Amino acid sequence: AYPPAIEMVDTVGYTALHWLLDSELSPTPEHMDMLLKRYPGAAKVRESKHGYTPLHILCVNSNAFDCGQLQALLAADVSAATAKDKNGDTPLHVLWDYFRCTATDGEQAFEK
Repeated sequence: AYPPAIEMVDTVGYTALHWLLDSELSPTPEHMDMLLKRYPGAAKVRESKHGYTPLHILCVNSNAFDCGQLQALLAADVSAATAKDKNGDTPLHVLWDYFRCTATDGEQAFEK
């Protein structure tokens, strides 16, 4: 094991937390808590090509959205909710874009 690896940012600009949320593994809040306890700053890292924080990644992959994951990220760094990506979008903007693309109007989106 190489403990400093948890803090490393790869060539894509992702940390281990970004990859965990971008995977198809459906990480549990326990997985996230483990990473965030070892590297609390991971919740605000946004060096990816889009400038995404892990919260942006969670919202982009909102088909697997989990409130426990949301709580863990916000508990680690509440300012992640207002962090803007390279397009000037907050995680809420990203989440809304997802719903807007999957429904014909806002009402149907929230029925999803």
